[in-house]
Amino acid sequence: MLKYIDADHIKSVEIKRKLENGDYVLIRNNQGTAEFWNDICLIGMNNENNENAELAMLTTEVEVLEGYVACRYCKEVYQSHSAKKADGRRVNYGTTSAQNHVRTCKKRSGSNNTSPSISRFMCNKKHLPAKMQEKIKDAQLKFVVGGLHSFSSIEKTGLLELCQLCIDIGSAYDRMNVNEIFYGRTTISGFCQRKFEQVKAMYKNVLQKPLQEKNLACTTDLWRDDYLQRYYLDFTAFWIDEDWNLQHGLLHCRYFDYESKTGENIWKELEKVYEAYNLSIGDTPITTDSGSNIKAALYDEARYPCLAHATNIVLETAWNETKNNNSDFHLFCTSVSDLRTFVVQSGNIQHHLPKTLKGISGTRPWRSYYLIHESIQHSYEKLRFILEKKREDDRLYRINKHLLDDIVKLMENFVAIFDILEFSFKPTLQNVVPAYYSMCSYVEIDPVNDRPVIRALKLEIQKTLDSKYWPSITRMHCVATFLDPSLKYLLFVEEKKYRDLQMKEIVKDIQLLASSFDFKGFISENEGEDEQVSHIHHFHLVAGNNILFYNQQCDRDFAQEEI
Repeated sequence: MLKYIDADHIKSVEIKRKLENGDYVLIRNNQGTAEFWNDICLIGMNNENNENAELAMLTTEVEVLEGYVACRYCKEVYQSHSAKKADGRRVNYGTTSAQNHVRTCKKRSGSNNTSPSISRFMCNKKHLPAKMQEKIKDAQLKFVVGGLHSFSSIEKTGLLELCQLCIDIGSAYDRMNVNEIFYGRTTISGFCQRKFEQVKAMYKNVLQKPLQEKNLACTTDLWRDDYLQRYYLDFTAFWIDEDWNLQHGLLHCRYFDYESKTGENIWKELEKVYEAYNLSIGDTPITTDSGSNIKAALYDEARYPCLAHATNIVLETAWNETKNNNSDFHLFCTSVSDLRTFVVQSGNIQHHLPKTLKGISGTRPWRSYYLIHESIQHSYEKLRFILEKKREDDRLYRINKHLLDDIVKLMENFVAIFDILEFSFKPTLQNVVPAYYSMCSYVEIDPVNDRPVIRALKLEIQKTLDSKYWPSITRMHCVATFLDPSLKYLLFVEEKKYRDLQMKEIVKDIQLLASSFDFKGFISENEGEDEQVSHIHHFHLVAGNNILFYNQQCDRDFAQEEI
């Protein structure tokens, strides 16, 4: 039985926003046989199995939003069922509106999808004879058991694409023996190495211009996988292409086999990457977490701290301090942990819940403070019913339900902060300063409504924001904020004197940056010398006038404030 999420409290606009930022994912309705299900999708919660898939597969493990569908191409959301009536039923609106939209969807018309799709094949499997369906199930089971694969592996995009290619070959060239078209391990491993060298050469070529124009930056991270507990070091480059789009590519991801994870050993590995791609040592901006070993490795480099990591450290530090110093919060956290352990070890509870109780991911636990408690909140009544039958309901009643609701409400705010700080296809530098002020507003004390535990947690977050996050903000972050038209007036800073002072400092920083700007290189090479001189003069004039205007405006405002 599928797990449905009650979405009556969510608006279509909010659902589309969460689809675009990755909280929700499009789900192939492989249980539907109608042709339109190739273009219209269900909507569900994202998880680690869907991470690299364009579309997730509909399985019993997928959590689906009840009453909504979306266009596969532009993610426009439509309501397929009404909200629940008093009797618990919903009115079926159907998918007519969504189908009408798909016919005129501009993104669909631009989609080059001429070959039979996986979703179409999956939709039509019910048309196969029962005997053939059993054969497919049997073959999939042999793949899982014989190869020691997980059950989720049969839903992975890579395997499905391989199967789809085989189907396409069969439809084009008639039936053939799979051994005649499949390659062995030696061939594929050799092909993998050649492909790696091709991609490496491609990146070296692509990065030449960004390197010359100095519009390239990098990130690196030393992380450990959840299963084998092995360490890996990755290295990603970010650059701006000719159309002013932010691009990125993974240049290096390798098992870190040094026994010691010292800064010296990390630098040995990173130095190979710098040399392989002709990166300028000492002059290539690089963003990392604040681990002492990674900081030591990049001591002489232009290193910027990752503020998403810093935000997680803020929450982790504040959470642990509150737990250590507040007995009520310690009891709450212990009870939550015990409940999750009991549910997981019981083995027959999770699949009865409307939402699986979440755990902490070893690689990216940033949203865990929200996800763990929200999953308990969402399944609270069902848990109470199940645990009462087992005479284990005291495990749930140890958790203060009102405190649980307050924790979820507070931690939900930080999910949006992580979203805006870890985009890979959008700039994030300009979000660092506003994020600090937003987080400060989230943890303002409400003397009337805040429970003592929430008040204690907020105070700890306030302290760690100032000790762990604020020191990581640089002048470059402030300039980036100013250069965003929606943020340039710094209106999120309530204190006017400080805001005006920051505006003055930012203008000085921009003047400093402008003094080192290669204006001639910025002007088109096709323009004549007179046109270039004219453009440069105009640029200086406009920049000078704007800076002068801001200086004068800040001076006037500051003077009025003094009076």
